[in-house]
Amino acid sequence: MQQIKRAWNNQDLTNKVILVTGVIMAIVCLVMGEGLYSVIFILLMAAFAMAHSNQRSKRLRRLYGGMYFHMPDGEIVLLDFEQVSSGYVKGQQGNYADRLVSLWFPYWRINEDGLLDTGFGLEIDLTGFDDPDGLLPRLKKGDFIYVTGRIQAKRRDYFRIDRVEEIRRQKTRP
Repeated sequence: MQQIKRAWNNQDLTNKVILVTGVIMAIVCLVMGEGLYSVIFILLMAAFAMAHSNQRSKRLRRLYGGMYFHMPDGEIVLLDFEQVSSGYVKGQQGNYADRLVSLWFPYWRINEDGLLDTGFGLEIDLTGFDDPDGLLPRLKKGDFIYVTGRIQAKRRDYFRIDRVEEIRRQKTRP
């Protein structure tokens, strides 16, 4: 049930409308005695919603998938989320492990596990972040935020940001 709830919450409004429409059409087909069409509607709407969700994620990665790495000499280097992600898949976790990184993206939501969801495939663990300014409860969907934390490997092919040091509203790109 938790996975169904998470899948529903990860959908944007368009996908939710598509899925509800598909379920309604499936019920209508069942009532009319056309069970096969009902199954076809469910499969078609689920496939369409999944494809639309993947396109949304790719668009957000292109727009906001920049990770600003803080170098020891004070320089800040921009790397693409896809570069870091492919480095993890190829076994180069040591290049990124425990590095200080900043991200800029529109606030979307905090998921059921208490993780800040970026919307483009990266989650930010807020455990231990005390939110001194009380900003998190005041954030609305679409507010741009700037988050600074450390990269932590979760699996061989996946990482997240944890030990968050700062979250602030950002009006323009840093």
